[in-house]
Amino acid sequence: NPENVFVSDVIHEALHLLQNVINEKNVKVRCQTAANMWFDKNHLRHIFINLLTNALQAVDEGGHVDITLYQKGREKRLDISDDGPGIEEKTMHTVFEPFFTTHSNGTGLGLAICKKLCNENGAVIAVRNNTDKGCTFTITAFENHD
Repeated sequence: NPENVFVSDVIHEALHLLQNVINEKNVKVRCQTAANMWFDKNHLRHIFINLLTNALQAVDEGGHVDITLYQKGREKRLDISDDGPGIEEKTMHTVFEPFFTTHSNGTGLGLAICKKLCNENGAVIAVRNNTDKGCTFTITAFENHD
């Protein structure tokens, strides 16, 4: 059920659930998301929990996670960046495939679910390594409701 979701609220719900990990690893989370997005709120929460969990696993103690929402016309772009080791180039094209994981205790379903939920909301998810360190997951959504 897509609706006009205040992104900050959903991000803060996800961060609240992950607060223990954030505190244990002393991760600095910076959030600039004061805007709305047309999305199913529960889907967006699920996506954020998956992406933030991955980012928190990737960063070292004292690492950084940045969440930024950009708007250009009817396009909204949400970036979740971390300063972890990034993703190996040889596996970059398989990260959204079901059961692909680099973690010994992972199911390999988190990113596949993120992709499915984005598709269901008319959004696109992509990933790229940052030029300096870490990687960025980007969700691009188009405000096409009337």
